[in-house]
Amino acid sequence: MFGGHSIFFAKTAFDPELGKVILGRFYSYNSLVEFFNTGHCYSEGYIDLAGVVYMNSPVEIFMNLNTAQKYAYMILGRVVHLLTDLGVPAHAHADLHPCDLQDKDEYEMYMGNPDGCNGEPIDGTFPAQNWTATTAATQGGLLLINFEGMTDYEIIRYLFYTQQQIADHFPSGRIGAYWPGNNNLLNGTNNYLISRYSTLGSPPNYSFTTNEMNKIADESFNLSIRATATLYMWFISKTNLIPPPPNTYNVNFQNNFVSLGNIGNINVNGTLYTSPTNNFNVTQGVTITATAINQTLNNIDYTFSNWSTGSTNITETFYPNANTTYTANFIGKPNFSNRNLAFVGAPGNPRNPPKVQLSWNEHPNTNVTQYKIWRKVKHNGVMGDPSLIATVNRGTTTYTVPDNKRWICKCKSV
Repeated sequence: MFGGHSIFFAKTAFDPELGKVILGRFYSYNSLVEFFNTGHCYSEGYIDLAGVVYMNSPVEIFMNLNTAQKYAYMILGRVVHLLTDLGVPAHAHADLHPCDLQDKDEYEMYMGNPDGCNGEPIDGTFPAQNWTATTAATQGGLLLINFEGMTDYEIIRYLFYTQQQIADHFPSGRIGAYWPGNNNLLNGTNNYLISRYSTLGSPPNYSFTTNEMNKIADESFNLSIRATATLYMWFISKTNLIPPPPNTYNVNFQNNFVSLGNIGNINVNGTLYTSPTNNFNVTQGVTITATAINQTLNNIDYTFSNWSTGSTNITETFYPNANTTYTANFIGKPNFSNRNLAFVGAPGNPRNPPKVQLSWNEHPNTNVTQYKIWRKVKHNGVMGDPSLIATVNRGTTTYTVPDNKRWICKCKSV
């Protein structure tokens, strides 16, 4: 796929440059995509009719584009063959299984050679034909690959590695020559493998019944069909045969409440969810809408402040261009429903009017650490602005106003 080695293009024909008939030439290229698009490659030698190999230093050429594309399709087909081969557990395990030496692999024989080691059945029917694009679609569509976020090498490796590790979960061989499956991920993992291994559980111990081999195909052969379609999609998009598919992004939403974290509820596309939400798969260019919800939690009234994008719209439409978490930020204010504020006259006399004592209930939320006492003074029938006259710490639930001015007083939790 990415060049770096010579490939023998077999074609017995007269070569006008050499003035003789040859069996074919050796070529290399920088990448299969570039070779397909431009015909750019390097001539590195040939084999004559006697079978003698002649190699030379690479000579840069531009092959006829129709010829280059014909060879590119052939090479791509061989790559697909290798990819689908990894859907067979015996191939994933590197479990040698020469049928002619009576060391057959039960699954491979069942799928394509049910009549024995002599090739496909005479009538041309075999179980592998039961798995098609229709059955693969029940498992899922194209594998989720961000074509813009991954290098070409990473995309191809993702397809091959994911296919091999799924097949690796299942056993291979036969009774008496059994190779167990495993869930080892020695070279890393990805979201697909994590999800499927979680569903599949521990590697099974099979005796290779028909039902068991169908289970292998349901998981691995269906994936081979999807991986093949994804590889073709990658190739035709890279070669501009069709536009590349839009990216799909993982988007989720959460609340941010001071002292409480990300709990509560949030509305996404008109549906109520618990925060934080699971991922929404949003196709590039498609919007998603969320509404923050003012709510009371632990006797604190939380009012929406802004989204993590900076927007202050309580209902906001988002345009994802990457995997993203959108956060609704809130400002908390203690709820007074349990305050029970009371005013009690303090001892006094006519020359010295009584002072007033305030009392209230302790706020049930221990994150409320102080209480502020505010007062308005009425003078000559005119009510003044509120002024802060005291701040007391949690644990204090009374306060005596220090003078006997006419007032309106209230206590705020902070």
